[in-house]
Amino acid sequence: MPLIQLRSEYPFGLIKAWSYFRAERSYLVYPNPIASNWQLEQKEVNDTGDAEIESSSPTLGERNFDGIKPYVPGAPLSNVAWKQVAKQPDSPLLLKSFETPVTVPVSLSFDSVPAQIAETAISQLTSACLELHDDSRPFGLDLSRGSHISSRIDVGSGKEHLKLCLEALATCK
Repeated sequence: MPLIQLRSEYPFGLIKAWSYFRAERSYLVYPNPIASNWQLEQKEVNDTGDAEIESSSPTLGERNFDGIKPYVPGAPLSNVAWKQVAKQPDSPLLLKSFETPVTVPVSLSFDSVPAQIAETAISQLTSACLELHDDSRPFGLDLSRGSHISSRIDVGSGKEHLKLCLEALATCK
């Protein structure tokens, strides 16, 4: 295993400390996430993997009113139709129902980030992967640049998918 030097410098170089470290096993270090205010490129993907529709909204049909239904024990009180309760206090509780949001898969690539420097772009892609995973949104990752294909990960979600994407970003050249 190679010898690794770890260094730390206090501002203005007043204090410097270093140490040498030889690892007994291999480690994979994920890129440092850097948040940016760029719009994620979103494409609805059909069964063959071809992009069909581009969209700029994160979800379609989010919180669209669908109708009123009878109250179910355990349902959130925020969905109770309180106006109906106020009009007819003796009637049973009613719930407002909403359409289930349709999630559009997101396609992440080097072209979708504003950074010109490869390391910054990788950090921004890492931040986007973590954000999409936290929102439980499916996403794919394409790390090809020009004619050199580095790595392509199909649309997916979950912890294993996130781990696969972070490993691809960590080993990207």
